[in-house]
Amino acid sequence: MPLLYGTLAITLLAMLIALPLGVWTALFLSEVAPPRVREWLKPIIELLASVPTVVLGYFGLMLVAPGLVQVFKNAVHMESGRCLMTAAIMMAVLILPTITSIAEDSLRSVPTALREGADALGMGPAECMRGVVLPAAKGGIVGAALLGMARAIGETMIVWILAGGSATLPVLSKGAQALVQPVRGIPDTIAVEMGNVEFAGPHYGHLFLLGLLLFLFTVVINLSGHAYVRRHRWQS
Repeated sequence: MPLLYGTLAITLLAMLIALPLGVWTALFLSEVAPPRVREWLKPIIELLASVPTVVLGYFGLMLVAPGLVQVFKNAVHMESGRCLMTAAIMMAVLILPTITSIAEDSLRSVPTALREGADALGMGPAECMRGVVLPAAKGGIVGAALLGMARAIGETMIVWILAGGSATLPVLSKGAQALVQPVRGIPDTIAVEMGNVEFAGPHYGHLFLLGLLLFLFTVVINLSGHAYVRRHRWQS
C-alpha cells in the first residue's frame, strides 16, 4: 500500500499541475498565437519530450529541490527537497509536452464552421474558446490527460532520484506536510531491488507482482485514452 500510494500520489499531483498548463498552452497555440510564434513554440514544446528523464531528475535534484526547501522550510517544516512535491513537479514537466501536443491537435481539428458560427452569434474570442472550442475538443483533451497519466505512472528515474525512497503512508493529520514527506513508488522499488534478489525466490516474485500490477495500470490507461480519442475526435 505505501508503494501504491507513492505512485498514485505523484501521478495525480503531477496531473493537477500539468493538465491546466497543458490545456492553456494548447489553447494559446491553437487559437491565439500568431503563425510565426506557433512555428517556433510548438517544436520547442515537443522537443521537451525527448529530454532523458534522468536529466530531468538531476535538474530537479540540483535546482528545484533546493528552491523548494528555501521557500517551504519554515511554512511546512520541509527538511529535504527529495519528497513527493519535488517528484510531482518534475513529473509534470515530463508529461506536459504530451498533454500539450495531443490537446493542441484536438483543438485544431475542431471544424472552422463552429468558430464561424460563434462569431456570427456575437461571441468574443474568450467566449468562443470557453463555450465552443473546448467542449468540442473535450474528447481529445480527456485522451491527452489519460495518456499523460499513463506516461507518469510508469516513470522510474524521476521518482528514484527525487521522491526520497521512503515507503510510508501519509499522516493525514499533518495536512500540507504530507506533500513534503519522502515517498516511494512501484517503478523505483523494482529498479532498486531487482538487482539484489535471488531469481525465482519469494522477493523476486513480489517484485514481479509489482511489475505486473504496474503493467496492467499502464495498459488500461493507454487503451482507455486511445479508445476515448478515437471515439470522440472530429472527423475531417
